[in-house]
Amino acid sequence: NATNRVDRAAWDNSAQEQEQHEVQRALVEEGEREHKAAARAQEKKVEAGKEMKENRLKYLDIPMWPLPTLPIEIPSRYTISKLQKEQYVELWYFTNASLKYAKSSEAMVDDNAMVAVA
Repeated sequence: NATNRVDRAAWDNSAQEQEQHEVQRALVEEGEREHKAAARAQEKKVEAGKEMKENRLKYLDIPMWPLPTLPIEIPSRYTISKLQKEQYVELWYFTNASLKYAKSSEAMVDDNAMVAVA
């Protein structure tokens, strides 16, 4: 009877130790899973940062401005021609005074003329 109690106590102790080991193993595995998940999240964050650096235009914020109500000011035909030929154009051709002059002289161009006369 005494040996049976000792054996039963040893069995209970080993069962409790095994249970504790399983609980500890489960906690360690859960910690490892959380660590791996955090490492994956950090890796994805780094990759997203690299992607944003490489493709900045893709991730630019689009400003929400109202649509323009005034017509667009277009430079003179002479200026546009020089730009198309990739020649030097003075900055004056894009000032308000030049754009106003181009707008007023545009009406003077003859539709039947072969060359635009300003």
